[in-house]
Amino acid sequence: MKKYVVGWALIVFFTFGCQPSKEELRQFDINVTNKTHFSAARKPANSDEMLDLIALVVSDIIRDKEMRKFIKNEANRKIDGDFDIPFQFVKSKTVPNKGNFREIFIEKMQKIFSSSILAQNQLNEIEEAIPLLNISVPVHIDKWDTENYLPLVAIVPFDFEESTHKKLKAFDIEGNIHWLDSQKEPDLPVIVIGQNERLILQEDGKLKLNNSLLNSERVQQNSQKKQQNLRTSSICSFPQRGDNEYLYITGMSSDDISHYESWANGAPEIWLKVYAPANGTNFSSLGQIRDLGHSGDWEPSVRSKINGGQWWRVQQSIAYWESGTLGGTLSFSFMEVDWGDFSQDINIGGSFKVIVPGIGESTKNLSTTFKIRNHDDHIGSILVDQYACPPMNWTDFWYYDVSPHFQMTLNPYVVSYAQW
Repeated sequence: MKKYVVGWALIVFFTFGCQPSKEELRQFDINVTNKTHFSAARKPANSDEMLDLIALVVSDIIRDKEMRKFIKNEANRKIDGDFDIPFQFVKSKTVPNKGNFREIFIEKMQKIFSSSILAQNQLNEIEEAIPLLNISVPVHIDKWDTENYLPLVAIVPFDFEESTHKKLKAFDIEGNIHWLDSQKEPDLPVIVIGQNERLILQEDGKLKLNNSLLNSERVQQNSQKKQQNLRTSSICSFPQRGDNEYLYITGMSSDDISHYESWANGAPEIWLKVYAPANGTNFSSLGQIRDLGHSGDWEPSVRSKINGGQWWRVQQSIAYWESGTLGGTLSFSFMEVDWGDFSQDINIGGSFKVIVPGIGESTKNLSTTFKIRNHDDHIGSILVDQYACPPMNWTDFWYYDVSPHFQMTLNPYVVSYAQW
């Protein structure tokens, strides 16, 4: 790899802008290690090294102010709901006063491989190996002064897990490696290279948005979604809601969403499965009522809306709760969706109130298993009684603890604007 010979002082003094100062870098809680070298004789050996190479190229590209503006503008388009730039979607675009985005990549790679053909072949290999290749500015994009500031460029490796990975590799414009805390959100913008979590790779090789929001049949038949008896606070008394009413999720919150989604991946993708007991005499399994894949309705527009104890206000219909059909207990299971193979089994169950024809209400212990992908996170599962008050109360604001770091509210309670 050819070394950059422009001095640090010259970079700051002239028009290249500046990277974080030593004082600012301390906020990242990082260490600096040796550079990663690629060349014609030293090509990326695996997908993670391909991400390294893309990050090095991007760290070189952002020396140019116009390129910094282009990346910020494209991220701000939020094509998938987050500050993401899928490479497949942007590679054919023209950067003002610079040219084709993909050709700019090849030009920078040519500096590394000393050959235009090798550079083109390498980028082709990367696009084939990582079709969901993504560039993002997941945090503090509003603070990015593109005239002067050159962010670090981090990568999210393929085996990244929030529970086990505590550091993320990042590069500065000189190719130096910095190690960033993966759970502590930095105070400055960072560009991140990884895989897009919100797109689906189709069989024809094209990408499409993953809008997999599923409505229960009952709700689909009712175009007017009636929101009944919503209130911001109250002294809860039994029964908290009546029979034959629409059920809504009205808010979600986390004191630290990094337990389920690192800052490097931006806003979380929340996925919900709701189960109801089988009625009649069939107590062997749970009957699925509603299965929510992640959609725009389940992705906060910015990470901060659901993080740090903030309540994300939503009004999402779940089902028309008729005890004669759904019983008196529903099971809620929340996941944070990433990617991978459906290889994890999630077991849920508990004591459900069921309606037995000719007998009435009875309580049965029921369970079931469903699969999630190996990089998804099971946030938690809870049982909700149709009539009982939520178990948690804060100054007459009633809610459910799904897990130690994730809460939700249901109607008749709604997040007030003071809490939102």
